[in-house]
Amino acid sequence: SGDATAIAAVEAELAARGVACKRLRAAHAFHSLMMEPALAAFADAVAAVPRRAPALPFVSNLTGDWIADDQATSVDYWVRHLRGTVRFSAGLECVLRAPGRVLIEVGPGQTLSALARQRRPDNGAVVVPSLAHPD
Repeated sequence: SGDATAIAAVEAELAARGVACKRLRAAHAFHSLMMEPALAAFADAVAAVPRRAPALPFVSNLTGDWIADDQATSVDYWVRHLRGTVRFSAGLECVLRAPGRVLIEVGPGQTLSALARQRRPDNGAVVVPSLAHPD
């Protein structure tokens, strides 16, 4: 199909540039238009959960910057997070602004660690996967 051809072309282009990539197996297209039918029910579920400002700072996948207290406690923020584009690269750059960071990939695989190593500036950052690849 056209999609398969386009995906293969992107994979070939990335490989030619020396960029590691791997197709992700997913049952749902999270952070995409396919989540639209679930947004109202998700908003109701989030609204039913008590929310408070985070005790530990973290970078938002939605903004690519440190989460603000009003975002972390907003139902609307979490609904937009479910549907919005993941800003992994911007978030990684945000974290790496401070020298000497240690980034730990939690869970099986090393995909995020590999991406972080490709973006790591020369500021003493260390990137470590916590588990070996499941294969």
